[in-house]
Amino acid sequence: MSLSPASLSLHNFGSNTPQSGTVTVSFTNGAGATFTVSQVSGLTISKSGNNITITSQSGGNNRGNYTVTVTPQNCGSASAQSIAVSVAK
Repeated sequence: MSLSPASLSLHNFGSNTPQSGTVTVSFTNGAGATFTVSQVSGLTISKSGNNITITSQSGGNNRGNYTVTVTPQNCGSASAQSIAVSVAK
């Protein structure tokens, strides 16, 4: 399993952009592979097909560095990977 990109830099204030980003999950070892993605307080995370959309939430308490964990399923011995998300004003 691979993630592209493996990190995002987001903003959460006014017209500062980007406020969201998309990570694509790719599998090299077989059809039927799926994944789960962790929910993280301060971020809105949604999954559609092999894409993960991560959106910052407004408010000063929702800034900083976050780790979103992507865990493969039905994918042999592939291990979980992390997406580093940095949220600034």
